[in-house]
Amino acid sequence: WTCQVFLSRWRCRLTYALAAPVVYRNWWALALSMLGTPIVLELRCGLRFHIRPGSGDLGVVNEAFILNPYLGGGHIDVPDHAVVMDIGANIGDFSLQVAQRCPTGRVIAVEPLSEHARILKGHIAMNAYRHVTCVHSAVGAVEGMTGITVDGAQSRQYSVSGRMESVRQTTLSRLM
Repeated sequence: WTCQVFLSRWRCRLTYALAAPVVYRNWWALALSMLGTPIVLELRCGLRFHIRPGSGDLGVVNEAFILNPYLGGGHIDVPDHAVVMDIGANIGDFSLQVAQRCPTGRVIAVEPLSEHARILKGHIAMNAYRHVTCVHSAVGAVEGMTGITVDGAQSRQYSVSGRMESVRQTTLSRLM
């Protein structure tokens, strides 16, 4: 099992390394990010993302634009005028990707973590998307306040470790 995981990780790294020059305008800056320098990653499709060193930002953007599990061939087709809700938007990788595909539509990006919501708002502004709205909220069964544990890439609602963040919670029907 350990050998399979090792090989799988190296296969992914090789896939990303070969695809990076095709997907990213400033692919060479990826090395700077891995050395601890914050970068603005410029995609050939025109989108830009601020990548924080030591975070999962690069992995999130790589997954969305190299592996493309959301909007790649055989997945969903988004019309130009679509209204899309991205619940758990993180730093906005999918939100901005879908916003580019539906320029006359609307994207509502819902993110409970304050740091991610702040970065998401920055990405929306940096890419000049007026049809993307960031909603800093959790989505649940009832309206009110809830706690989210902020523990790196493992942030979640119910946990005993990590820093707790209080966040407003809304319902899906209210959001719609």
